[in-house]
Amino acid sequence: MKLVILCLLLSIAIPVFIQRFQSGIVSLKNVLRVKRFPQKTLLNASLLMFAEDGDLLDVLQTIRTVEDRWNKRFHYPWTIFSSKEVSPFFIESTSSVASGNCEYVQWDSTEYLETGLKDDIYYLEQSGKLSDEGVNYSRSGSFHRYQEWILHTLLYHPQLRFDYVWRLEPGVRFNCEENSDLFHEMEQNNATLGFTNHVCETRHTGILELEQALDKYEQEWIPDRPRQAWEYFNEDVYCKYWPYNEIIALRKFRENSSLVQLTQHLLNEGGIYYHRWTESDILSLVLKVYDSPTLHLSTIGYLFRPDANHCPDIESGRCACYIEV
Repeated sequence: MKLVILCLLLSIAIPVFIQRFQSGIVSLKNVLRVKRFPQKTLLNASLLMFAEDGDLLDVLQTIRTVEDRWNKRFHYPWTIFSSKEVSPFFIESTSSVASGNCEYVQWDSTEYLETGLKDDIYYLEQSGKLSDEGVNYSRSGSFHRYQEWILHTLLYHPQLRFDYVWRLEPGVRFNCEENSDLFHEMEQNNATLGFTNHVCETRHTGILELEQALDKYEQEWIPDRPRQAWEYFNEDVYCKYWPYNEIIALRKFRENSSLVQLTQHLLNEGGIYYHRWTESDILSLVLKVYDSPTLHLSTIGYLFRPDANHCPDIESGRCACYIEV
């Protein structure tokens, strides 16, 4: 009798089990997908790179280490801007190592560029003087156009529809595990910029011209503001935020008319061409002038080059780097 009851129960249970299992294959896949794409509250944010086909190895190195050390937990998308259409091999290679969606944007070489270059003779004179001072890229028209284009892209490009972007230079390698959602940390701290470190450079005559341009602007638009333009400076050097590993609260920046107006004013001055102002010079100055809140991303460990790296002095064993003592 017990055997009959058992067989009866099995005859009912097995089809139900099979039916649930078959219908649960999707659920099983969803579970696997959830493991890879966890149902976390992600912000409207993206990792951002400016790169070309020839940068593929550096791009892969950066994506791979960022994914392994951080983005494997969150799966934020990647946005890659290039001046020329990237190859299918570039797209296949990069998208295969990224855990989030990838978007590839080609910018028109005639779009936005050289809005501040109005006097070719003056440009040649000033770039020559800076070259005599030993200022890198002072004669490089492509470098100047690149700086101008980055600023225009950050300020206005419709493809960057994100609240936050984490800008990474191809070749940056992460060497520390990072568990926090750094975009959420930016939001919680109401920060406009998240930075890893400062870089200090020679206070050449081009930077003096930038400071003078700021003085004139302040007299007209912000006369009551303090005139400290940099985190630190003296007669010989000035220090700014290092741009190749930073998080920008892009929507917040774009919606702040004071920040945008000063940035656009400095672009229109043409100093990117005449005085070799960089996008990091301008952004650092603008953020400092308006006392925009910043967040030091002190737990990020990375390596880029000997003069641009960071190994956090916390949580021993979390990083594949060491601190020299």
